[in-house]
Amino acid sequence: MAGDIKKAGEWSLEFIELTASSGRKVRLDSALIDITFIEDINNNSLTGIVTLSDAINLASYAPILGQEYLKLELGTPLSSGKGADTQFSFMKNALMVTRIGGREDIGNGVQGYQLEFCTRELLVNQRTKVNQSFVGTWSDIVTKIMTDKLGCRKKIKIEPSNGSKKYIAPNIRPFDVIQVAENEAKSKKTGEATYYFFETKEAYHFRSLASLYAEPAKMVYEKAIAGKKNDRGIVNVAEDMKSILDYSISGSADSTMMQRTGAYSSQLISHDISSKSYQTYTYNMLDQFSNNSTIERTNAEYAQEGGNITDYPTVSELEIEPGKRVSDYPARTFLTATSGRDASDIYTTPTGFAYQSSNQEGWLQERDAVGTRLDNTLTVAIRVHGNSFLHAGDVVVCNLPYTAANKTTENERYDNIYKGKFLVSALRHDFVNGNDMTHTIQMKLVKDSLQEPIGVEDEQNYEPVSTEEADVQCDFYGEE
Repeated sequence: MAGDIKKAGEWSLEFIELTASSGRKVRLDSALIDITFIEDINNNSLTGIVTLSDAINLASYAPILGQEYLKLELGTPLSSGKGADTQFSFMKNALMVTRIGGREDIGNGVQGYQLEFCTRELLVNQRTKVNQSFVGTWSDIVTKIMTDKLGCRKKIKIEPSNGSKKYIAPNIRPFDVIQVAENEAKSKKTGEATYYFFETKEAYHFRSLASLYAEPAKMVYEKAIAGKKNDRGIVNVAEDMKSILDYSISGSADSTMMQRTGAYSSQLISHDISSKSYQTYTYNMLDQFSNNSTIERTNAEYAQEGGNITDYPTVSELEIEPGKRVSDYPARTFLTATSGRDASDIYTTPTGFAYQSSNQEGWLQERDAVGTRLDNTLTVAIRVHGNSFLHAGDVVVCNLPYTAANKTTENERYDNIYKGKFLVSALRHDFVNGNDMTHTIQMKLVKDSLQEPIGVEDEQNYEPVSTEEADVQCDFYGEE
């Protein structure tokens, strides 16, 4: 991996050119100060910012109006395997400049400013409305939207979903149709409703969490001394790239929010307007935990060829009241209406083709709960030396140090919670140009499971409540 790199965080700029709205082409190699790329599994498109030092008043001369095209190629200098997966290559599919920021005089007749950019599909989405019917699985519909409505000519990674749909887009934007698919689609492989739609420099993705978890871990990160040398006095670049430069642990999940939003438990009432009946469905996180794909177990099963690993929930399974765990209180209620002749709500056309309704009891509670827990449970922000082959949606191993003034007799090396595999939820690549060209990555890592079960010291650990009666006072006017 690091055989062609002299130091961790090294990068090379192969090409960068701006095409103005007038058609004028300008090379930006000498004007580039830095460039940032942002990928996020919760965002539909890749975005970024390029900072320039302008000594020829290019902003007015070109001019730059926010309608320019940006072609570039840069990344980690690997002699083998160059391409979309190892380089930031936007030569065939140029980036779209959407805005020029405020200009500042930085001296000697030079001004500095930033250009904000995105990929073309985001701009096409803003000017396109979809008003037609679609037939097929949600994966089929997303494919049609991407290729036909957004004109995407990039790599698109789409996980097959199950269930045939007939969907009518009511004059909404293409990404809004995909948002519906993202919420309702269930994986053909696992049956789980945990799809995410996002873009990396490598491809567009419409995939479930399980398919992301199943990928081999890209990197292993640990807190270490950056630039540490071997016995011969040479910096081990490969090891240096694994070192965590900075990290911070976000606060754990707010239990009041998690209970109120239904992340632990919820109830769905489905009313059938044809039969004038209703059904109630209960989601219980702890009861269904073993049926959900978790990062350690899924990664071991697929990426490590049949490994057998058990993940554990991030909340205690002990009762907090007699007969009640934290997931036994359906604190949120969803209401939905359906019109079907049977429980499966399947409609058959005269040609014999079967369409399935939205079937909200099959995805709504799970989708909402899993998404909420993933974003708000175990979250770590780390800064590391950059490489151009890491993407949002990748799996990495992150082992944070065990921090304590007095360690136990086991002399733990890693934190017992913040260790193991994490999902890269978002990352920011920062490329700084100049004599000392540096590339760093800031990442948000998430997971909603533990490698080890939460310890139990007392099987009966109810919420402490006074045994005395409440003291209710009603006299505030001195009348008694």
